Amino acid sequence: MNESCDVARIPIQSFVNPLNDDYSFKKYKLFESELHENKTTLFCGGPISSMAWLPTPYTKTIENQILAVSVLNSPDEKYVTNDNYEVASAIQFWNFGTLKSSQASLREPKLAFSIAHNHGPVWHMEWCPSGCYNFSEGKVNRMGLLAATGSDSIVYIYSVPFFNEEEMWLMSGSIDRGVSLWDLDNHNYPMCTTRKNIVTDGFWLTNWLCYVTAMDEGSTSMHVTAMLKQARDYVCDSNVSLTCSPSTISSISGSDWLNGVVHGNTVGEIVAIFPHQILQTPEHQKLFKSKRMLFGYTYLIEKNKSPAERTEEDEIRKRVLQNLMTKKLSAGVKLSKIKSDIDCSDLFLKEPLTYQEAEEKYALLFCDNKLKSYDDFVKTTAKQLTAFSKSYAVTHPNQYPLTTLNKIVFNPNRQASLYYATGYQAGFVRVSWLEFLKDDHQIK
Repeated sequence: MNESCDVARIPIQSFVNPLNDDYSFKKYKLFESELHENKTTLFCGGPISSMAWLPTPYTKTIENQILAVSVLNSPDEKYVTNDNYEVASAIQFWNFGTLKSSQASLREPKLAFSIAHNHGPVWHMEWCPSGCYNFSEGKVNRMGLLAATGSDSIVYIYSVPFFNEEEMWLMSGSIDRGVSLWDLDNHNYPMCTTRKNIVTDGFWLTNWLCYVTAMDEGSTSMHVTAMLKQARDYVCDSNVSLTCSPSTISSISGSDWLNGVVHGNTVGEIVAIFPHQILQTPEHQKLFKSKRMLFGYTYLIEKNKSPAERTEEDEIRKRVLQNLMTKKLSAGVKLSKIKSDIDCSDLFLKEPLTYQEAEEKYALLFCDNKLKSYDDFVKTTAKQLTAFSKSYAVTHPNQYPLTTLNKIVFNPNRQASLYYATGYQAGFVRVSWLEFLKDDHQIK
């Protein structure tokens, strides 16, 4: 895509209804970026399928922060899970400069280079965490080793030119609802496998011997959670719910420097938690609910309707979807087996099913928390982030997912650990600075 959909942004502290106002919308050109306060927004040209920050050595505190981004060629292209594909695509490498957690250092990012390949789409990427950042004067240097999962059933390892510590265990999640732990010294079969829900994303918490997984809403009869589980059931309850959502948690990321977790879901909501102490006994796990933070969310604004018309139709949609969700949670059955008590089929049948239709009808509104101080987090918002809250948005099953957040990643480097990146179905990448944590002693 050479041009983005229409977008705007507003500052928020909690969930608000933005349909009552008029906005000035903007379209981004391909690779165009914009800096506003402590966020950078750039348009990469297609739905973001994966992102990964380049790890830099702990001893090198003044290094450029590089974000690898994989992009789908078309927002309407569909891929079948059990088929292989060999689509010509590219991995973009964006240079955000020398980010510093202790001060505002965001600047306009530059596209350093791209790697073209024929095994797309790439659905996930990870850098080798250590031992692969090689730099010396007068020699051909290597930025790192990047693993990319192709759509032809092969994982490709790229030795990325400049601009090992071996892991013993590997966690894998799959569409068969299984989460497995593997010993890489003996990988003939997993050490253990648990089966509950379809896994959409996951990561290790290095300092706690724990892993966190995110779920798909279609595989559960309850709300969706970001679930923390110990590799060895030790000290506390083996399953701890960190964050929750009524919609699929499409991506989740953790920071070992901040002891933090942040998730993004299919309706564009970003929720984080910084519990500090991860291993909690069951009676203390309720404390997690008060620590949840709303970083932001996205909203669709119908361009050809007045604020009053938008609000009226949105209230009808919300009543229908909330009615379905309430019946799902109370009955304990899947959403596909439930019929709403409110008949508004005409309203829902008018929704766009392709990107072009959605772009013509709607504009995308980014609702951003300022993230400047703890005062930006209203205490009552934590109550809105509980499992049965009606403040959450609910997935529109018959609407093109223009608001969907596909990928979210914390920067793993100490000097830039207060930055995280988000990638959207609409083709945007946004990088945000957690200014309210700049005085935290763990990252100084």
